[in-house]
Amino acid sequence: MDLAGRTPTKHWRDAATGFTRTTFGADRRPRGKGVILLKIKAFLERSARVTVSVGKAALELASDRKAGGTGLAARAEARAAAQVVDAKANVAKRMASKTMTQYDAAYFATAAAASDPPRLDLGKLDLLNPPSKEILAQECELRDLPVKRSGDNTAYPRQATELVQFLVQRLRDFHDGSNNIPKLTSFGAGKKLMSWNSNSGGGADITENYANDLSSPP
Repeated sequence: MDLAGRTPTKHWRDAATGFTRTTFGADRRPRGKGVILLKIKAFLERSARVTVSVGKAALELASDRKAGGTGLAARAEARAAAQVVDAKANVAKRMASKTMTQYDAAYFATAAAASDPPRLDLGKLDLLNPPSKEILAQECELRDLPVKRSGDNTAYPRQATELVQFLVQRLRDFHDGSNNIPKLTSFGAGKKLMSWNSNSGGGADITENYANDLSSPP
């Protein structure tokens, strides 16, 4: 068993270098605590080579480096000081740069006072930039205004057939000529949600009908 566990095998590297490596069999491979034992043995072998003279030489070398300013603590302090110097140099370099020097506090204050970005009228409908015809038709019907739609047996049933200009003018007249009116339809109202609602033929809030379909399954 011992011979079988330590059967030497010839590798091509061994043939080229002239050395022979010993391969342990499966029953002789270290596992678990055996690996720890090998590590301990290797540590003890290394520590046995560190004699008293070697320890003294190491201490003397460390003392000489510390006295000469090249020890570990001295190198750490020198590195920290160099980092502080580099940081201050970078600040001075940025301050001396010509980039953005034409913009000062007075410039930003003047620009902010003169700035008047457009405001969004949330929940409003701009008739000068009207949405789709279907949304305009729904807006009219939610205000009980008449809207002409196609019949149920047509190619496109229950679609608004009036021109957008007529629907816009009808909404404008309803709100006493205002072009900024409240939006009564949902955010996603229009033809995009037509396919979601199997029961709506137009003329109603599609999102509401879709919610009713979900709450009342067939």
